[in-house]
Parts: sequence; C-alpha cells; structure tokens
Amino acid sequence: MADERDDSDPIRKWVREFLGGRPEWSREEGRRRDEEMMAKAYALWEATGTLEGLSEMELFNLYGILYPEETREILMNKLAELSPEERAKLKANIRKIWGH
Repeated sequence: MADERDDSDPIRKWVREFLGGRPEWSREEGRRRDEEMMAKAYALWEATGTLEGLSEMELFNLYGILYPEETREILMNKLAELSPEERAKLKANIRKIWGH
C-alpha cells in the first residue's frame, strides 16, 4: 500500500485534502455516530448473538469503525472510478452540507 502522503496518487491526495476541510462539528458528529453504532451493534450482539438485525448501511458503518484502513481503501477505489469532474461535484455537494 502506498504512503497516504504520497502526492503522486491523485485519489489519496484528493481524499486527504477533502477530509482536511471538514469542520470540527462534522468530526464531532462522526465520533458521536461511531459511538452510537458501536453501542447498537454491541446491544444486538448481546441480545441475539448475531448482527443480522443491522441494515446494509449500518453494517458498512460498523465495518468502517472496526476496520478503518480497509474501508478507506474501498472508498478510494470507488473514488478512483469517478472522473475528476464527478469528484469535484461530490466535494462541492458535501461542502454545501457542511455549510461552507
């Protein structure tokens, strides 16, 4: 795996710049959601011994919490399939959500 700081990889550079622009409230919200997701998964596991009650998105989020490096690789591979224009559009849309 290439160094995350390797600027020769345009996808890694784009992700690093994009995430660096997140406002603090977004980071706090992400931490809060991670804690809620872990609590829900733990409660489900304790009650049933399985995670079958989680939705596909909840499972993906849980995977992202437990295996962040692997999830980042999956997301970067998906971003690599997008054109630079599509990545710029995605970035602009998310910045609107962030209130920039």
